[in-house]
Amino acid sequence: DHCAENITQMSARMNATELEKIPVAGPCWVLYLDPALCLIMVCILLYTTYPLLKESALILLQTVPKQIDIRSLNEKLRKLEEVEAVHELHVWQLAGSRIIGTAHIKCKDPETYMKVAKDIKEIFHNEGIHA
Repeated sequence: DHCAENITQMSARMNATELEKIPVAGPCWVLYLDPALCLIMVCILLYTTYPLLKESALILLQTVPKQIDIRSLNEKLRKLEEVEAVHELHVWQLAGSRIIGTAHIKCKDPETYMKVAKDIKEIFHNEGIHA
């Protein structure tokens, strides 16, 4: 035991009156109690905050929310009669449950733009994308 060795080495160098003046700290395991409790607290904090950290990181990285199927959404947009092509389809989560989407749509006829925009807005709304 290294505590006993330290006390033995100290007592060899000091006389009895000097040894009486040194306060005894208690058992040696007490020295490891504070770091052990700190590690336990860190583990508890990491375990309880991990879901929030993960959600925040995914929002900051602007990933596609897991409830949105981007391929299905792309196909629905392409199936509209007036749509010729879909470019730059982006969907991300802005905060909490607010999901944002943008798309560059090429219409077959520019005169049908307002009808296409209304249909696209409805498709986005049905998918849970509200802006």
